[in-house]
Amino acid sequence: VANVLVWIVGERVIDRLQHEFSQDPARKEAQDARRAAKLRTKITQLGPTFVKIAQSASVRKDLFGELFCDSLTGLLDDVEPFATSIAYAVLEEEIGIPSEVFSTISSQPVAAASFGQVYRASLSNGQQVAVKVQRPGVLESVAMDVCILRLALRAVSRLARTTRDLGELADEIGRSLYSELDYCGAHASLITLDR
Repeated sequence: VANVLVWIVGERVIDRLQHEFSQDPARKEAQDARRAAKLRTKITQLGPTFVKIAQSASVRKDLFGELFCDSLTGLLDDVEPFATSIAYAVLEEEIGIPSEVFSTISSQPVAAASFGQVYRASLSNGQQVAVKVQRPGVLESVAMDVCILRLALRAVSRLARTTRDLGELADEIGRSLYSELDYCGAHASLITLDR
């Protein structure tokens, strides 16, 4: 996390200096495009928590600019899936052997996201269902990332001498992310809505 934060700050300083002294708009645009792509790669390397934060930030063109937001928007629908064999192992641990629970289940995910991926399946009565499988270790990863984010934001609060504890922002982000990770709660809500 520290390496990425240092990179982001360094890139912003370099960016400001280059924009200040460069007169070539095409060169500026090419540099910005490279930085936006690199930022997206760095965020992906940080893991699911920061991908989720970047997904939220991708709609704030007023804060981050169109080019960077367009690059971050790619994180909404272009996340690398994890191996189906791992997903089937998670399903087996949670609900039993997939072939005994479902009459059919797709061999590849139909969608992959930062927290999990979705498979198409059929129940024994023929009903078509979507099976959402959480990425292994994502809950622990989010917990650690939120703690790191809280510490970093509190340090920023102290350095900036703000009266507000920015660590509270990390807590709010954490609550939102944990609710997204509560697949059982989401399922219960869907059943309630269906009635």
